Amino acid sequence: MRKSKSMLTIIILLITSVMTIACGKQPEPDWVSDFVVYEGNLYEVTQQKVEQVENKIGEIDKLIKDSAIHSGNISNTFPEGTVLYSIVNVEIQEAIAVEASEGEYLQANFNGQYGK
Repeated sequence: MRKSKSMLTIIILLITSVMTIACGKQPEPDWVSDFVVYEGNLYEVTQQKVEQVENKIGEIDKLIKDSAIHSGNISNTFPEGTVLYSIVNVEIQEAIAVEASEGEYLQANFNGQYGK
């Protein structure tokens, strides 16, 4: 009888531990679109290719995988080091270019202030 109680206690502790660990994990967010944040501004990345970029304006500091508010230039898609450019004849407040791969740039359209 004493052995049964000890075994039951151990099983309950194991189940509780597993549940605590499993419930503590945050699921990755299911974002509607790919985005980058540059200098506090949110840009939604499109599949529209940019033919002429102008100047390097920055790069991604961090690839994020959670829905918390982060600082710096971030993206939910592009890794750290991805370069951001201004686009010829387009204001930065309207759109920027993201270097998706070497020599290939995608347009990212301004979509408001990040985190507001």
